[in-house]
Amino acid sequence: MNKLYFLGAFLCVILASGCQMKEESTTHQSDHPITLQGHRGCRGEMPENTIPAFLRAIDAGVSTLELDVVLSSDGELIVSHEPWMNMQIVVHPDGSPIGKEEQFVLNLFEMTTEEIQSYPCGTLRHPKYPDQTRVTTHKPTLSEVVAAVRDHCKKKNKPVPFFNIEIKSTLKGDGVYHPTPEVYAKAFLRKYLTLSISNYTTIQSFDYRLLNQLHAVLPEAKLVFLSEKKEPLEAQLKKLNFSPYGVSLESHLWDASTAHSPAVDGMIKTAWTVNDEAEMFRLIDLGVYDIITDYPTIMLKALNGKGMSVVKNGEQE
Repeated sequence: MNKLYFLGAFLCVILASGCQMKEESTTHQSDHPITLQGHRGCRGEMPENTIPAFLRAIDAGVSTLELDVVLSSDGELIVSHEPWMNMQIVVHPDGSPIGKEEQFVLNLFEMTTEEIQSYPCGTLRHPKYPDQTRVTTHKPTLSEVVAAVRDHCKKKNKPVPFFNIEIKSTLKGDGVYHPTPEVYAKAFLRKYLTLSISNYTTIQSFDYRLLNQLHAVLPEAKLVFLSEKKEPLEAQLKKLNFSPYGVSLESHLWDASTAHSPAVDGMIKTAWTVNDEAEMFRLIDLGVYDIITDYPTIMLKALNGKGMSVVKNGEQE
């Protein structure tokens, strides 16, 4: 009987240890600080790529403001995901809706900054983001965003966050929605370098041609290669004439083999767009510590709940 008792006790200890090991393996503890990027500001909470969205993201506590830029006809960098007037988020100056085909004709590359900013955005709630707070605003210039962020941080006694700027560029868009890469790179840098934010800014693009041009003109720029393709990352990176500062992949493309590939050694590894807590912790477990999300308030709460440290605004300076 004693033998059976001790055997039972031994099995209980083993089972308990196994349970504890399993529990510990899913606690998602990481000593590495997490960089949380507010996607287009905080698209799940406020109208995307607007000054109110960026200021809300700062107040939430993001590490980085992620945004997109396109070029206007008068050479301004306009903060916009599309180089046209997206009917889901923009209306005509008189408040009337923009037509499905008409949106593509309203080409920002053919419009002046004044014309672009006469189109209200923020009055429509994005159908995919029903919790957005509606505001009446317009597409800002990059200069306006930087000025507003600096002013807000000064008033709130907060350091300025990172910026992560995506330049929208495609082969089919050459000469239609933007210049060719060589001209585009110079036009971007002409404005960008006047803002004095290069020490805490990354520049990203899906267009390897544009990244190569940017590197040729400004080798010290922190350039990030964006991809949503399933082809091997190593093959994709061979299209670049340099080793990028970082790689940013659609979240599902990050697996153990990709995250630990020699091709990304020493690079910042970024995942987008992560709106699910379980997916965020999966990525962190893989060693992907740079997370882009539409819902920074929710994700920050989840990270804090696990006791994980988040890169604070301004720690880059």
